[in-house]
Amino acid sequence: MPTKLRSAETWSRYQNEPRRPVGNCFMCELEAMVVITEFAHWRLIHNNYPYDEVAEIHHMLVPKDHVSFDDGVTVEAKEELMLINEEFEKNGKYDCIMQNYPIGQSQPQHLHYHLLTWKRV
Repeated sequence: MPTKLRSAETWSRYQNEPRRPVGNCFMCELEAMVVITEFAHWRLIHNNYPYDEVAEIHHMLVPKDHVSFDDGVTVEAKEELMLINEEFEKNGKYDCIMQNYPIGQSQPQHLHYHLLTWKRV
């Protein structure tokens, strides 16, 4: 059932994406993603299935290390995340950074944050 966040076309592409076997994480496979920017501990990537009904821009920030939750993130990566957030706040490209709880994530095995710029109505 489509959400109100994705268009019918994006939802259909998302539903028809072949599911990867457990243990095969697309966020760890560089060839499976479009990397926008690399940081020491993080990657800013394009979201292939954006919330295009509500957002003009939908990127994701993912740690380079395969971790499920914040507690698996190194101190250095957490410090860098704070600096990245400060930079995003200053440059005004995104309206928010959002983390879904594991039960609502389609990729719960790899921590990730959604960076969104809402559509203006």
